[in-house]
Amino acid sequence: MLLEMKPSNDWKSWYEQGWERLDIVMDSGASVSMLPTDVATSYPIKQDGIERSYQTATQHTVHKEGTKFVKLGLMSGNHMGTNWEVGSIHRPLASVSKCVANGCSVHFAPDSEGGNWIYCPQSKHYEKLFHRGGVFVLPAWVVPPQKKGTSGFLRQGADGGPSP
Repeated sequence: MLLEMKPSNDWKSWYEQGWERLDIVMDSGASVSMLPTDVATSYPIKQDGIERSYQTATQHTVHKEGTKFVKLGLMSGNHMGTNWEVGSIHRPLASVSKCVANGCSVHFAPDSEGGNWIYCPQSKHYEKLFHRGGVFVLPAWVVPPQKKGTSGFLRQGADGGPSP
């Protein structure tokens, strides 16, 4: 299946507005999706009372420091709400198994066989994955949270999208 994904130009204005840029690693070996503690700092870390520790591929232990709900802008121009655990890691990791459990499809293949993408049926959007530095990443931008008393329009999927 060959897909033609046409990126929106919205992301160019996000750079100009100073939105935080992320390259989210799509990790087939991760059991949870996790953000580093210094990412999306405009969104609060919430304590859920559940203590967890995880072992990395390099045999280091990472402790969950809380959870975070973050709105992301994607290259398609779509916005989506995402739930993350937060810990002392170096880069954002999206668990492929959690994406699939939340109803998304993740596809890794040569360009001649459709390329690399994630499809979320809730938003009905395909998002292209890029091969960078030996891993597949989903480019995203952190949507600044709305201040109380202000209004703003977010595209479909902003409040109920799948967790990566």
